[in-house]
Amino acid sequence: MSGGSEARIPADVLDELRRTKQELAVRQEERDQLAATLEEAIAHHEQVDAELLTYKSMMDQVQKLGIVGGWEFDIDTMHQRWTEEVYTIHEVGPDYDPNVEDGIAFYAPSSRPIISLAVKNAMEHGTPYDLELEIVTAKGHLRNVHAIGRADLDQRKIYGFFQDITESKRMMKQTEETKANLDAIFEFSPVAMLILDDSTNILMANAAALVLCGGDRSEVLNRRPGDALHCAHSLDDPRDCGHSPTCPLCPARNAIEALLAEGGRVHGAEVEFTLSGYLLY
Repeated sequence: MSGGSEARIPADVLDELRRTKQELAVRQEERDQLAATLEEAIAHHEQVDAELLTYKSMMDQVQKLGIVGGWEFDIDTMHQRWTEEVYTIHEVGPDYDPNVEDGIAFYAPSSRPIISLAVKNAMEHGTPYDLELEIVTAKGHLRNVHAIGRADLDQRKIYGFFQDITESKRMMKQTEETKANLDAIFEFSPVAMLILDDSTNILMANAAALVLCGGDRSEVLNRRPGDALHCAHSLDDPRDCGHSPTCPLCPARNAIEALLAEGGRVHGAEVEFTLSGYLLY
């Protein structure tokens, strides 16, 4: 062979090499995308882990104060998870494995339809709820509870907080009953009684005081005692009760102002009022 010759790569081999190079390039791009996705997933996982640790720490501290417990359930499995305080409120052991149906079953008959509808709306529409209801514990004790629920439909979860408010409800009821008793004593006492604000205007007057003043509540409330009692000296000054030249000599006025300034009590003070031409002792 004269003059030499070049070895040529067949065309089909060249085409195959080009295809292989392209495939390798595509695969490298896919690997790069996968690596970026993995890095993003790891970063998200680390963030979620940090948030979970913060949440757990917060819940541990809250539960140590005996304030509230937490719960959540998976919408697809309906399996529920409780924190320690929720187990305590329901009076069940830590080996109890609740689901949503079990949790709703603890509610008293009057409360069960309410919580059932609230949970249904949370699962279907993401509607939050904040309710005060009653449960019957595993040991048969009736308890007042505060149930708060929130939905995370993207994660297919419902979560919330659960608080035993039995004692606060009892104290509230006791306070209301005590107030009702005191209101009755005040209203029906045969002794005229007025409750004044720090400007000595009448806030409350009982039935005996209304008789003494000779008017109904609309004519007595938000007035000073001298005006409501029609003290003759209240007309000595256009500013009414408390501004007459004789007011500094009034034992009632002086006693009220001393109480406002220093607190304490005044007993047995005798006061003479001139009421529209006649004396009242």
